[in-house]
Amino acid sequence: MLTAKKDRFESRNEKLLNKKISSRELSDPLELALAFLTAKKFLCSVKDPSGSYRKVWSFGSFGEKMVDNLIMAWQNSTSKKLGNIKYIDEISDKSGTEYLIEMLDVEENKIPFGFSRVTEFKEKYFENEKFIFHSKTSKKLILEYATVPSTSKDMLMTWLDFIAEYFEKLGLRSDDFEIEFQKLEDHPEAEHFFFERYSIKNIFHFGLEEIATVSDKIDFEFENYEKRFPDDKKQKCFVFDEYRGTDGFPHVIDVEIDVNKFILAVLLNNFHQERVRTSTVTSLTLSQQLAPIKCAVFPLSIIDKKTKNSADEIYKSFSRLFETAIEEKGTLEMRMIQFYEAGVPYYVAVDPDLIDSGLYTLYDNKYGTKSELTYDEIAQYIVSKCEE
Repeated sequence: MLTAKKDRFESRNEKLLNKKISSRELSDPLELALAFLTAKKFLCSVKDPSGSYRKVWSFGSFGEKMVDNLIMAWQNSTSKKLGNIKYIDEISDKSGTEYLIEMLDVEENKIPFGFSRVTEFKEKYFENEKFIFHSKTSKKLILEYATVPSTSKDMLMTWLDFIAEYFEKLGLRSDDFEIEFQKLEDHPEAEHFFFERYSIKNIFHFGLEEIATVSDKIDFEFENYEKRFPDDKKQKCFVFDEYRGTDGFPHVIDVEIDVNKFILAVLLNNFHQERVRTSTVTSLTLSQQLAPIKCAVFPLSIIDKKTKNSADEIYKSFSRLFETAIEEKGTLEMRMIQFYEAGVPYYVAVDPDLIDSGLYTLYDNKYGTKSELTYDEIAQYIVSKCEE
């Protein structure tokens, strides 16, 4: 009998020890973040297409939505806000130089000017010792800007500042990435020619990874254009440099952002857990531009028909403007915590005491504020913020 008790005691101790070991292993920040992001459908574990038994990650449904939102934000921040930038919708193998030559052939395009677009490549791995990511397609955000040669150094810094501000706006803080100045002679392995460039590297849990570059390609691609350059088109590509007093090809500033790495950086950098008394509070702070769900609607009473009907109408109307969710169960605080974990930037509470006055309570997670506004005011506010 004593032996049986001893065996049960040792067995229980072994299970407790294994549980502690398992818990300690899961305390790895990267493992915790991946487990959370998988549960919330931002990431998912997939079978390795190469046939190996390695653990491979890819975007879940919310991660894919963030990719789409990033591309939309790129279009809004370049062509819609900068008058001399054109957004090219098509995804093609055409080089940036070909686009610039075509645009310079049109008289209304005067240097400086440029274009933004998205390029797409077939399946690609992003991997290191701790993390393997695979996607069927790999996209890049591209911007090419033709400028007068004597101003190209200043333009390089201008576009670097623009990209740093763009990253901050989308939730990638300057503390989370490093900027490295590079020259081609120090990086002969580079895929593309550049005269000078800045490499932006995110500080991931598993080390530094380049997520973007801002390069001064000078006039290299014009000078080395591989196709026949008709004289009439060549002359149209020339720009007069007042500072140098010469005619010549423009210099080109090139911006490239790796979409997959950027979204991974935003997700992993903005995942936070902290201990509050006996509970662990988890948060995922996402910008209104990237968040897969922009707004959650909370009716504060489902017994009151007027409140419920009003919440349903708001949900349907908002859904036509931006991604919206509705949640009826739980206390207001519980619902806020649930959607705060999903990175939702705005909540709208439908209070039965305010319905007759046509007001609803808007909670803004970014600023930690709440305001009583009309339906139109809330809709206009959220749309304007998402388009910033």
